[in-house]
Amino acid sequence: FSDRNKGKLEQRAFFGGLSLGVALLVRPTAAPAAVVLWMYGGLVAWKETGGEADRRQKLIRAASFATLAPLLCVVLYLYYNYLQFGNFLQFGYSAREEQFFLDLDLAFKALLAYLISPTLSIFLFAPALLLAIPHLRESLRRWPLEAKALLLASAAHLLLISFYGGWHGGVAYGPRYMLAPILLLMPLTLPAFERVVQIGSLRWRIAVGA
Repeated sequence: FSDRNKGKLEQRAFFGGLSLGVALLVRPTAAPAAVVLWMYGGLVAWKETGGEADRRQKLIRAASFATLAPLLCVVLYLYYNYLQFGNFLQFGYSAREEQFFLDLDLAFKALLAYLISPTLSIFLFAPALLLAIPHLRESLRRWPLEAKALLLASAAHLLLISFYGGWHGGVAYGPRYMLAPILLLMPLTLPAFERVVQIGSLRWRIAVGA
């Protein structure tokens, strides 16, 4: 989705959509982040095709290619549910603590836990993400669209899992649900590692190494 080769727009759309489809197969909770990244790919294609006479046709073809794989993967997942449980919409989670339900107070506590808890925080599972915080402004300046897409996709994922009933120690506990936002946010740490090479500061090298 980030490639700027106009001649490979449809190919990029297909493989970008395929990657999102695989993410949905691995864990359906990737859906909100996948939607954000799909829209990001659309914005990139929109910007690239600006001023072209056949812009509309190119965008329609690219959108079709980018949607084909995710739809196929959703169908495969629903069919798997049918084979496993006899119901397309049965995902195998039936206990109350395994369900989604609207509780703003619980969701707020879950979000705080995933950010600052000494046992659940993403910074505990991926300490390198701390390097993204002081360099966030630089990332937004250098890669405005990409950085915003990564932040929005991560926020969408966190918001979804915060409505799990068992976030505090049940089904959503631990790093497996945090892997997606960790990987999405990790590119925002690149400026920190670049500084190690550029400024040659021994103190900064020690800090990043630590």
